[in-house]
Amino acid sequence: MSDEADNLSGVSPDRDPRWAHFIGGLDEQGQPLPLTIEVLEGLAGDWANIVAGIEGAPGSDLLATSRKLVVLSWFHYELLVHACLISLQAVEASLRQSVYPDVAGGVPLLKLMKRAERDGVEPVREVGALAERYRLPVDAGA
Repeated sequence: MSDEADNLSGVSPDRDPRWAHFIGGLDEQGQPLPLTIEVLEGLAGDWANIVAGIEGAPGSDLLATSRKLVVLSWFHYELLVHACLISLQAVEASLRQSVYPDVAGGVPLLKLMKRAERDGVEPVREVGALAERYRLPVDAGA
């Protein structure tokens, strides 16, 4: 294992330079605004408002962790990938515990998502469509 993997020498208190390629919105004249950590915090706050009222529901703690990782990715960009993965795990936890508690744990996530889409479970419809459209590897067993 490298020295960088053993400590935090690769993490800077400054913005990860790859964020320079993103914009933080548009101003009144349609010109791009710089992306800042405050913009990421605002997005995470907006997402928290979307799921407000489900604290304690299956997956809600995973969603909170995912939102925090989005903000922390300002310093270490790779955390953004982990934030996305954890948000998918939140979808899975919700499906397995709330929507389909009777389904065995060995049923692949993509099959659960397709079932939920057929059953009209609203939030899953969009995730399932994205998974199918982009062939996301949300479950290798599907």
